[in-house]
Amino acid sequence: MLRSILLVTSFLALFTANGQTYDPFFGSVVANYNYDSILANLNQFEAFGVKEVGTTAISNAQNWIVDKYTSYGYTNITVDSFTYFGNTTANIIIEKQGCQYPNTYVIVDGHYDTKNGPGTNDNGSGTAIILEIARLLKEVDTKYSIRFIHFSGEEDGLKGSQDYVNTVVIPQSMDIKVVFNIDEVGGVDGMINNTIVCERDEGTPLFNNAQSAVITDELVACVGLYSNLNTTISFAYASDYMPFEENGEIITGFYEYNESPYAHTSSDILANMDPAYVHEVGKAACGATMHFAEAYDMTSILAEACDSYISPSGNYTWTSSGVYNDTVTTIAGCDSILEIDLTINTVDASVTLIDSTIFVSNTNADSYQWVDCDNGYAPISGATGTQFTPTYTGNFAVIVTTGSCTDTSACNYVQLSNINTLPEEVIQVYPNPASNELHIFSGNYTEYHWTISDVSGKVISTGEQFSSEQTINISRMRSGFYYLNIRLVNGQHYRTRFVVNK
Repeated sequence: MLRSILLVTSFLALFTANGQTYDPFFGSVVANYNYDSILANLNQFEAFGVKEVGTTAISNAQNWIVDKYTSYGYTNITVDSFTYFGNTTANIIIEKQGCQYPNTYVIVDGHYDTKNGPGTNDNGSGTAIILEIARLLKEVDTKYSIRFIHFSGEEDGLKGSQDYVNTVVIPQSMDIKVVFNIDEVGGVDGMINNTIVCERDEGTPLFNNAQSAVITDELVACVGLYSNLNTTISFAYASDYMPFEENGEIITGFYEYNESPYAHTSSDILANMDPAYVHEVGKAACGATMHFAEAYDMTSILAEACDSYISPSGNYTWTSSGVYNDTVTTIAGCDSILEIDLTINTVDASVTLIDSTIFVSNTNADSYQWVDCDNGYAPISGATGTQFTPTYTGNFAVIVTTGSCTDTSACNYVQLSNINTLPEEVIQVYPNPASNELHIFSGNYTEYHWTISDVSGKVISTGEQFSSEQTINISRMRSGFYYLNIRLVNGQHYRTRFVVNK
């Protein structure tokens, strides 16, 4: 590409005009944009020599580009041959499928043919940048599909891009979001190369100009966010985006600010360029490509579960809190990585059986419900406390609830056959009915443990006695039937029923 630049200056003020902000994920990818890779690619491109149509040099460059994408792991690579001036050459098209809009494309393009020289700047610079973007984005999910296209025949009049529009874009009614062209961005050795030209559509047809201006403003913002370069805006001219522009597509592009005097000569070599500038332009182009294609990092999920959690893919079951990764396949066939910040809530439902009373270990739960294991785990009416004394022999458990999680204890067998009715000659309980006080006379038995429970087994009151006479305050108990349970130090159990009558 060779032209004179008519510039419309637009610097940092545009960086925030459209509300774009720095994306830390984009920044983390751009941070890996490798200067050594750029330098190596520029050297290799130059080593092929003059890459004009019909030469061995351009065939070697074509094979090298295909091999680079293969080494990155790309498989959807098309070498699209076409003929002009009696010679056959090819466009190289690499597709990266989008995960949400797989049939809508962001095209990132530049030509790889040269004229009269090795073309290390025009357009080895764009070729090296596109290769590095593709390498970095190979495993990055994007909402829109990307086609990295290396056109041939640009120097002979946009032959490759025109052929692509005529044979692919138009016949397939290809849905293109934006065409991002990168051509001659090598700068000039010895000059201050700190500004990149962002190109927008100012020609005919007119209906796509406004959208191109919006996209180019977004490109300007990306330069400010992901590189150290200044920007200026110019019109689009005489490069591979033009056949797309004429078809009504939205275009934008990069071109060097300090225009090289060596284009289309044998002096278009790395020694006359600024590879650090190419590297900085590449960082901006990488950020812009992710912006246009709407790249995204792994999806983060906050998850909470009781006891265990099955991953979204169904491949894992996790039983402890932590941060886990899972991979699911989207409807477009993309493998998407999920980061799951998981909290596992466990409920302590352990119990202890002491004599005929079952006690829960976890006294801070939200609720308790005692159940009859021998009756299909039927709830026992009124038995909703932290301890339970059954009124009949059987197996009993408790359902403990904390938040949305519940757990059921093991069933505990309570044998009441050794609990005897209190004989008056041994222990006397009076009055019966009682209202405010219940008296116990135990004669020679001066040490025992006592509990009062309702008919559901719920413990109302409990205590220890160390004399033969005991008075229990029952003034706060409601009218009804109750059980007094006494356990003597010799292990004997006694039970009597009494009535509270207010």
